[in-house]
Amino acid sequence: MSYLIYTFTNGAQHIHDIFSEMRRVLERCQQTFPGNNGDRVVFVQVKAWLKRKEIENEMIRLKEHIQNCYARFHVRSSSLVLSGPIDI
Repeated sequence: MSYLIYTFTNGAQHIHDIFSEMRRVLERCQQTFPGNNGDRVVFVQVKAWLKRKEIENEMIRLKEHIQNCYARFHVRSSSLVLSGPIDI
């Protein structure tokens, strides 16, 4: 399996990019939704509500990036099985 990941063009870089993007989105969510801060609960909830679209858009971009990478991986691995290596 790991052989297939490294056989398509820049495969390792795509995985690294997705991981970095996932971390960035997670950190952004943790900053926006820091948990229970006692007296600041209402403020935090209002702030989160105001930023919901920004975070949702980041998550949608992340999902699209993952789907694109999966599609490239699937095409490449299928080509290896059917006819041998091709460049994507």
